[in-house]
Amino acid sequence: MKLRKGLCTDGIATKPEGKVMDMKRADNFLPWWVWAIAIMEAAIPTIFGLATLADPGTYIEGATDVTYAIGLYITRNLTTALGIVLALVFRSHIALFILIAVRMITDITDMANATLNGGGEDVVSMIPVLAVVLLAIPALAQWHLWKRIRQG
Repeated sequence: MKLRKGLCTDGIATKPEGKVMDMKRADNFLPWWVWAIAIMEAAIPTIFGLATLADPGTYIEGATDVTYAIGLYITRNLTTALGIVLALVFRSHIALFILIAVRMITDITDMANATLNGGGEDVVSMIPVLAVVLLAIPALAQWHLWKRIRQG
């Protein structure tokens, strides 16, 4: 009994080329660890964007109100997070790859900006931790996504 084109009730399906494949394996969009990284990549800018909106002085020294520049920072963070969520919802490896790359570039520029514009010793001492959390871990997801994109 067919449920939809190529999928049978026994969990066996055929590819367009007529090859048999196991649907349990074929339906996996991403492994759990890539999901976790993608959710982390959406959560971090959401948390920082909303926290900055609630109290701009928390992350931007001397800020008391949301200025145009601070509004751009908040919008950038929330838009990127929304894009990652949509890439997950629409199950797009390419969109997720691009958005995580955008997040990584944004994190590099944020770290450089904080270091060059008076972030002080606190920021410099945190760079190794930030490099692992914000760059090395997402790079693992990028590696996996790139493999999946290349497979077609």
